Parts: sequence; structure tokens; C-alpha cells
Amino acid sequence: MHQYPQGWYAVAESREVGRTGPVGMRRFGVDLVFWRENAGNLVVQRDLCPHRSVKLSLGSITKSGTIACPFHGMQFDAGGACRHVPETGKPASALCLQTFWTVERYGFVWLWIGDEAPQVDQVPWFDELDDSFDYATIVEHVDCHITRAIENQLDFVHLAFVHRTTIGRGFDPTRKATVESDDSSVKFSVQQNEKFADSSICFKMPNIWMNTITKRFRIMLAFCPIDENRTRIYLRTYQALVTWPLLGSALTRLMNQSNRIVFKQDSRIVNSHPAGASTDTGAGELLFAGDGPIRHLRRLWEKAQKHRVASGLHG
Repeated sequence: MHQYPQGWYAVAESREVGRTGPVGMRRFGVDLVFWRENAGNLVVQRDLCPHRSVKLSLGSITKSGTIACPFHGMQFDAGGACRHVPETGKPASALCLQTFWTVERYGFVWLWIGDEAPQVDQVPWFDELDDSFDYATIVEHVDCHITRAIENQLDFVHLAFVHRTTIGRGFDPTRKATVESDDSSVKFSVQQNEKFADSSICFKMPNIWMNTITKRFRIMLAFCPIDENRTRIYLRTYQALVTWPLLGSALTRLMNQSNRIVFKQDSRIVNSHPAGASTDTGAGELLFAGDGPIRHLRRLWEKAQKHRVASGLHG
């Protein structure tokens, strides 16, 4: 399997996992089952019963707060221990379900990827996205590696070509970007006019991105690896322009309709990338000045590979 940098990854939205039953999702090339205990605490485990290798996401949540296999009824707790085998009426210590570190923040489910024990206070986020904003989410997919999906959103020159009929209409591809980078993020801005003097784009490792259009209007993305060649993208439009709840919600949903059109223009192009990470397949590419943010991202990604994980997941 491809290797992923260590860190907290936004992998789903909390609203996708209710209390009525388990939910199966594929992330990092691994099938996972998401479910909630009786108290509502989220659990993420390998979607593979250690008894006969069927999907636990096809099972159910018991009254005692365990997940039950649909095949032979084995019940597993939030720590992965088998608490009950119907055939024997006893627990089975030899059956252990792989369980992963997870936390819920900002309406997302975050999964820890790495060998070292995680620190919850290191979940990445954009402090600017506070409770004064209303937001709405749309979900899209691209058929490319997460690095290619991220790079597309750090590429401003392509606006004049891929998006010439939408957000790139009239964009001058000769404009220069001011780029800042540290050990965990890349930020850049392309000055357009006084109206968008505060505009910028920022990516934070390992998988979140924010476009500041104005201080009160921002777009946030979370890039979730399904596997090496597919990426699920959560796109949130945040706005604090309209504070009346009903009207504000309607406005964000309307904005997202435009975002879908723009996204479709992008996906047509990024889906044509070769399989694999850009840090692997892009060695022969010649980057120009406008690719500055992408150059910084590749350096970050390659540096983070020192703490990479072969399967992407460790319990």
C-alpha cells in the first residue's frame, strides 16, 4: 500500500455516523467501520471480523453497546475485545478487532495515522473558522491520489484555462504569487484588487485547505484518501455575510451550487493524472514560477514521509 504522512486526518463528517447502525467507509486503502457506543462516543475499527473475515458494517449495534457480526453474532466492544460468542456464550480473548485512534472536532471525524501515540490538541484547524460562520457541505470525488487533488487547489495559473467560463474569467496567468511556508503549511496570495485585499489560500498538513475570499467568506476543503487513486473531498462554504440563520443557510447552499460547477471543471482535468503520488510520479515534471505553492507542498510531503506509515493505519 502507499505510505501516508503521520498526522490527524479529517476522514468523514460526524453527521455521517448515527446511532442506528454501523457505517462502512474505505480510507487509506483499508475498509473501516464507524459506529457509536450507547453514550454516543465514536468508534472506528477495521471492517473485518477476525473470525471469518466478513464486513462488520453489515452487522448491528447491540443494546449493550457492542458491534455484532452479521455472520455468527460475535460481539466486539469499543476497544476491539470480543465480549460474546453466541456459540459458546462466553467472551473470546483470541478474537481481537483492530481499533484506531479517533476524535471528533469541528464537525469532522479525525483519524490518527501513525506509529506514535497521538495528541488530541494537535488536530489541525483554521482558527478563523469560528462560530460566527454558517456553513454548508457538499461532497465530491476525484480519481487521483490525494497529492494531485491538493496540488490542484494550490494552482492559481490554471484558473485562466480550466475555469475560464467561471471563477477564472478574465484572470491574468502572468500574475505572481506571494508564498509562505513552514513545517506544516503552505500559504499564498495573488493580489487581484482592493475588494479582495484579504484573499489568500492556505493548506495545512496533512489534508485541510482554506480559501479566504474575504474575511467573512471562506471555502474549506478536506481531502480524504479512499485509496491510492481515489480521493473523497468535503467542500464547505463558510459565510458570515448574512447572520439571519434561515437566510444564511440558504445562501451557503446557493454558493455550493456554484462550487459544484467549478469542481466538475477541475475533476475532468485532475482525473487524467497518472496513478500514484505526485512526489513519486512527478519527478520528471518541470515546474514554473506559478507552481511555487506546489513546489512547497511537495517538499512538505516528502519531509513528512520520514514519519510515514506503510498501511496508513495503526491501532
